[in-house]
Amino acid sequence: MWFLAWWPYAIAHRVNPFVTHAIYAPGGKNLAWSTTIPLASVITAPITATFGPVVAYNILSIGAPALAAWTAFLLCRYISCSYWPALLGGYIFGFSSYMLAQTLGGHLNATLVFPIPLALYIAARSFDRTLKPAACAIFMGVTLAMQFFLSIEIFATLTVFGVMAIVLALGFTLGENRRRVAQILTPIVGAYALMLLLVAPYLYFLFARPGPAGQIWSTSLFSADALNFMIPTSVNVLGGFHPFRLISAKFQGNLFESGAYIGPALIALVLAYAWRHWREPFGKLLVDSLIIIWILSLGPILHVGGKWLSPLPGKLVSVLPALNKALPTRFTMYAFLIVAMIASLWLASSPASRRMKYTAVFLIMMFSLPNLSSGYWTSKVETPEFFSNGLYRQYLAPDENVLFIPDTVYFTSNMLWQAQTGMYFRMAEGSIAPMPDEYLPWPIASTFNEATYLPDARWQLTTFVASHDVKTILVSDHNPDSTALHALLAPFTIGPLEIGGVELYRMAPGALAPYREVTGVEAERRADITLFASMIAAAWNYASQGKDPGDLTPVRALNLKLLPADWRTGPSKVPEWLAGTAFDPTPSLDNRLAYGVWLGRVGTAYLGVGVTGTYRALKPIIDNFGRDASRVYFPAPEILSSDAKDDSRGLLLVVFDHDGLARAAASRSEMSGHSSTRDTRHSKDGK
Repeated sequence: MWFLAWWPYAIAHRVNPFVTHAIYAPGGKNLAWSTTIPLASVITAPITATFGPVVAYNILSIGAPALAAWTAFLLCRYISCSYWPALLGGYIFGFSSYMLAQTLGGHLNATLVFPIPLALYIAARSFDRTLKPAACAIFMGVTLAMQFFLSIEIFATLTVFGVMAIVLALGFTLGENRRRVAQILTPIVGAYALMLLLVAPYLYFLFARPGPAGQIWSTSLFSADALNFMIPTSVNVLGGFHPFRLISAKFQGNLFESGAYIGPALIALVLAYAWRHWREPFGKLLVDSLIIIWILSLGPILHVGGKWLSPLPGKLVSVLPALNKALPTRFTMYAFLIVAMIASLWLASSPASRRMKYTAVFLIMMFSLPNLSSGYWTSKVETPEFFSNGLYRQYLAPDENVLFIPDTVYFTSNMLWQAQTGMYFRMAEGSIAPMPDEYLPWPIASTFNEATYLPDARWQLTTFVASHDVKTILVSDHNPDSTALHALLAPFTIGPLEIGGVELYRMAPGALAPYREVTGVEAERRADITLFASMIAAAWNYASQGKDPGDLTPVRALNLKLLPADWRTGPSKVPEWLAGTAFDPTPSLDNRLAYGVWLGRVGTAYLGVGVTGTYRALKPIIDNFGRDASRVYFPAPEILSSDAKDDSRGLLLVVFDHDGLARAAASRSEMSGHSSTRDTRHSKDGK
């Protein structure tokens, strides 16, 4: 919704739409690597301006599956030469479990995929020579540009799987058909040349400025579970049955990325088609492409019921420069398009009886029905009167830098509120991944969207606010942590002023001056050193009682009061879509990696202790504790290299045996000076 407002705002105010200072202020963010949906934003600009971004979003969310179904219908009708089978094909693609899950998640960049069937339709017309090469190049180029301006990720995977399909087609065909496949390469190359011309400004900001290195999201975490092909989640009506709920709750990632369910009826239909047509060039192309895509959608590691079993070929895809940023589970969208074509071809050409075909259609519909509860697909947008009634204009100056302290994990309404005000103010944070490099070192930044372990939260927040020129802090007046937040904010703010559903804190004059020179690296180093040394102490304390420290987890250490209770910082409220689900970043690790730290056994090793950060900030830990360790990983699971770069970032995991842990516990006091030296220069009370 923020992007639906941002692009029209940027164009109307003649500011660079690819770089914003409205969020992550004052440094701003390059938006080129984000899910910006510029085409959808521009098309719906009149709706956004008249009715607001919520209405524009709702229209796009409702229209995206139907539009995808329509373009898939056009493709299926062309290849099957039959209306009703094509109608089923359109339904299979447009209302697949992939589309349902992504729609529930609000991922317009993943549901606005209607150009993909159009691209295949244009290619098929070119192959049949019912479309001239020049027309093919123009139509295909515009179609590719449309998909690029809706989702770079989808465009990238479309290109990769398109190349795969052409290679397979060249291998499966002979004679005239192979020549036709080869001939369409020329207009396709021309189409990509036209597309590159149309998206050139975007490409400049995509590559001229540093983009995120490596994966943005874990490809292992967001991979299809093998059972998901047969077991639906709650987005389908059958997923509401208790046995299916128990199984789907163990799937990796979250509900929005568990959209691989195809069901037994469609699988049986695919097998029937493959049995009859696999030896034909086009049938072989469809079936082999489907198998390859299904395998790649499983990601780098095979997951069955949430358990990690064995490596898969998808591991090769996860290390490629561009595709390592794509989520394997989203490859299933292409699988559903192939299944849609197979279903329409089978219904149109199979010698099966009409009764069998009707039965197949009925079963496909029944197994794929979406969740029938209207409340399941909607959520209430609650905008405080402070924003909806324009009260913000009385208390905030234009472009004033504001910090929102959220009350819910993965809370994102602050950006919606900013969009609803017409970008009236700036924000010192944001909810757009990936986070700018400048923000990554600041430990407090992680607590804006999730609960983490953070020592000295007041010092961390104060230094962040001071260095980012924050003038006002806003807190929802129904925040369950408001009492703790008031105690946290009181030393350097004035307030709160309760107005229009928010609590407003002003910076106290002169309170931030001693903290303005603290850098993110210093804040990160302080937090990591304190965390690491404290977990060493907790593990040794546990071992001194005759217990195995390998049995510890961060949460267990906190519950046993081996770590300070107030270190668990960040929103305590969990949204309904996370509550009661298996959303655990590392379910196979038994919570040894939680709240940003690692504590517990590593394989068969005695104990592993880990914190996340940059090599520059983690180096004092490595220098002090590395000599006592049996193994050091950074970024885990890679072994620490002697040529690690200062700005490389990841999990530092240090593995100890019993004697090594004893030596580390004895030497941990040496680290306290590292974590407090800078602080004592900036704060008289040492807080």
